[in-house]
Amino acid sequence: MFKTISISLLILSGTFLGANAQSANQAKIIYHEMMSAMTKVKTATFTLDVHERIYGKMFHGTHHVKLQSSKPMKLYLKSVKPNAGAEVLYIEGSNDNKALINPNSFPFINISLSPDNSLLRKHHHYTIRQMGFAHAHSIMRYYESTEKERFYGNLKLTSDANFYILEIDNDEFAMVNYKVAKGENVTTIANRFHVNDQMILELNRDISDFDDVAAGQVITIPNSFARKIVLHIDKKSMLPVKQYIYDLKGLYSQAEFKSLRVNPPLTDMDFSRENPQYGF
Repeated sequence: MFKTISISLLILSGTFLGANAQSANQAKIIYHEMMSAMTKVKTATFTLDVHERIYGKMFHGTHHVKLQSSKPMKLYLKSVKPNAGAEVLYIEGSNDNKALINPNSFPFINISLSPDNSLLRKHHHYTIRQMGFAHAHSIMRYYESTEKERFYGNLKLTSDANFYILEIDNDEFAMVNYKVAKGENVTTIANRFHVNDQMILELNRDISDFDDVAAGQVITIPNSFARKIVLHIDKKSMLPVKQYIYDLKGLYSQAEFKSLRVNPPLTDMDFSRENPQYGF
């Protein structure tokens, strides 16, 4: 009797392990299909709805976007919230590589700012150059290449009628010390390690801006991008149209791509200040 029970448990255990292995393999397959789909997005139009936690407060923004992600990057953005009617036009390499901004408010004149400028980034985790899917792709590609099998082991997959829900659970997420090298600032450090520069800024309250660091200074940085990432991958496009980012405190940011059109035919006029539909 004992032998029979033991054999049955072994069989059940083997079945369970097999199911887990199959689930892990399916998560890896869906992950790679998503990564492939992101590389095929050359142009896109969408409404971006974002919630981002800045110094403990969640800010909500909604923006209509036209994007050419292939070189040269081109972007037109019109804000719905919080600065209704404000527009941003950016063409990589043009206008001294600055973004043209119509604030749609006093003093009602166009201004040009670097995409990294703090005023343009106010209440945002990312710059306009990180718009679309390319930034998410580069982050995951980096951790996939550096962590290899551990990265795949952190993948968990579920689904509903419309989405594959891919969770990347990183229980080794932590804060570490880093000594600033000559010529570095908060953004270049974040880019080097594929983490968020706004998160670094908030971890170091003695730093007032992205350039406010000096060589030899010891600062605190996250050892990876997030504690957990949850992606809702559209089953038709295989793109992560809903993205939820968590740190040690909970939800750090969420972004949803609404009314997404992939690879529509966009023309030079879509990225021109002379477009009669724009207010520049």
